[in-house]
Parts: sequence; C-alpha cells; structure tokens
Amino acid sequence: QVAVDAHEPFEGIVEPVAEALRGLLADAARGDTLAVVGIGTPGFIDKSEGVLIGGCENIPSLQKRSVQQYLGRAFGVPAFAENDATSATAGELAFGAGRSFANFLLITVGTAIGGGLVLDGRLYSGWRGFAGEIGHVCVNPNGLWCSCGCRGCLEAYASGKAILGLYSQKLRNRGRDPGA
Repeated sequence: QVAVDAHEPFEGIVEPVAEALRGLLADAARGDTLAVVGIGTPGFIDKSEGVLIGGCENIPSLQKRSVQQYLGRAFGVPAFAENDATSATAGELAFGAGRSFANFLLITVGTAIGGGLVLDGRLYSGWRGFAGEIGHVCVNPNGLWCSCGCRGCLEAYASGKAILGLYSQKLRNRGRDPGA
C-alpha cells in the first residue's frame, strides 16, 4: 500500500507508486525480472493509451493522464491500466469468493463508489468499461451535487467522503466542531 495525497500533482501521486515497485523489485529473488506492470486506478480508462478520461474527480491530477504510460516508461516494460473496481472483481472471480458464482456484482466503497460485474462466469466490462460502475447511478434527481457535476448520484450519499461530509454537517448543525 502506498499512501498518497489526492491533491498532489500527477508525479507526486505516481512516483511514490513507482518507488514502492522499485523496492519490491529490490527485495525480489536475484534473477527475477519484471515482465509487465498492471495498475488499478479509479475512473474510466481509454484502453489504447491508459488515459483516465473521467470518473476520477477525487484525484484531479490523474484526469487526462496515463499512469500506464508513466509506469511503462519508468520500468521499460509493457504496462496496462484497469479500473480499480474492475480489477478487484477480476481478483474475486479468479481467486476469491466470486469463484463460487456465475453472476455477481462487486461494489467498492471507499472515497468513492465503484463496481464490477460478472455474467456467466466472465468479467463483463460493457461499453467502454463502464458496466457495474454504480457510483454515478442517480438515486435522487433533485438531490445533492456530486463531484462528477450531476445531482443525486449514489456516490454523493454513500461514499466514505460523502458520509464524512454529511456527519460533519450534522455536527455543525448541532453547534459542534467536526474537527475536534
């Protein structure tokens, strides 16, 4: 795990990841070589270049950039990027609880809300990889504004960031300091 500050510039986010990978390689058995880098990132990814094309408002400096290209160049190997929730879903299908099910939806809840979908025992990514991404399903058309610019998204109510914000607002409404 690599802790990052979501407000850092692009290099301030991806270079600590590269440094952690360098550390892992240094600890690996002698003679082992890195063949490929795979990275799971939040957001929607243009698969041709690995550019984040949207859905990554919580880490603004990743927008319109390619973690895939950065890490591929840093290590001189092929690299690919996949949505983090889709990656988690693939992991559950191959190695986890998903092995027992032909159809399932995995939901990730953290700073944001994501999801991945398995149909008939296969990862289903849908159009441009958006299948299963339920964070921006509208649950209240006249509701709270979401970081994506729309109103009423599930993420605006149920993500970790949203829950903290709603809780802080309730404390302020009661005259209490949420930072105390």
